[in-house]
Amino acid sequence: MKFKTNNEKENIAEKKEGGFSVGTSLILVTFVLLALVTFATISYVQARSDYRLTVEATDRSQLYYEANTKAQERAATINDILLNVNVHTLTMDRYIDIYEYYDMVRDNLDGQDDLTITENAKGLYISYKTPIDDNSYILSKLRVLSFEGEGVSEIVCWKKVTEGGEEPEEEPLHLLIQ
Repeated sequence: MKFKTNNEKENIAEKKEGGFSVGTSLILVTFVLLALVTFATISYVQARSDYRLTVEATDRSQLYYEANTKAQERAATINDILLNVNVHTLTMDRYIDIYEYYDMVRDNLDGQDDLTITENAKGLYISYKTPIDDNSYILSKLRVLSFEGEGVSEIVCWKKVTEGGEEPEEEPLHLLIQ
């Protein structure tokens, strides 16, 4: 039988104390790489989703503002017509009452099919819809002011409405368009 010397015993002890072997390091590196790839994939998917949502929101905003501009141009055209009616009533030699004035407004707005003209105890209202996309539009309602006051109309409703949604109540915004 052969006896081991102290040097041989120390060499064996050093080999056992080394701790990590090649297999453990490989498993650790594989785990770290797997974690990095997983987080990179999650980040990429999230960034792509955010980009898609941003593009959709930008497109919706652009469509809304284009429709809003068209609705404002339409309100300006209606106000020009109302202003012409006011000028005509001021040049008349006789006094006209509010109902005759409303009839003159209706006659001047006749032929514009997309306008809805209604009258109630509060006054004469002109409303129209400006499409935004296939399922939403801007609902605009103007109240015709008396020909004796300042301004020719007041905006009582200017709201985005989605198909199937309820049309809003008439609440004056107290904005004068001159």
